[in-house]
Amino acid sequence: MFHITELMWGNRSPGGSGPIDGNGRRSIYTEVRRNHLPSMLLAFDRPIPFMTMGKRVLSNSPAQALIMLNDPFIHQQVGIWSKRLLAQQGKSDEELLQQAYHEAFQRPARAEEIAVAVEFLASQARLYDKVPRQRAWDDLLHTLMNVKEFIFIN
Repeated sequence: MFHITELMWGNRSPGGSGPIDGNGRRSIYTEVRRNHLPSMLLAFDRPIPFMTMGKRVLSNSPAQALIMLNDPFIHQQVGIWSKRLLAQQGKSDEELLQQAYHEAFQRPARAEEIAVAVEFLASQARLYDKVPRQRAWDDLLHTLMNVKEFIFIN
């Protein structure tokens, strides 16, 4: 079932809303509702389903950056990623950072990146009362997901 956000509810909304991640399906297999087009995929140039497209439009717009910062799906995926990393017992933050960089960028983290990330994790953990390590890692991984190296293939 298609995920309906609060902004999509109206007189043509279906009776319920599906999970944010489309029940684990890839975007090419998700349900298409012409009345409720997914803002995330539209920002990244998904073709409009009720018109033919002879050529795929490519863009780089501020909407893409805003989606990567604010979309609930992105936040959900960041949470899944950080929980999976932190569930590994006995690994230091430096080892987890190396793993995160490898997963995000397919390269090892440089020494200065590790140093900055460790300092960032410590400063973020001081900001949070409940589950400070988890939230600090969420913030760090969300930042990694918004780096151009993560978004674009060179």
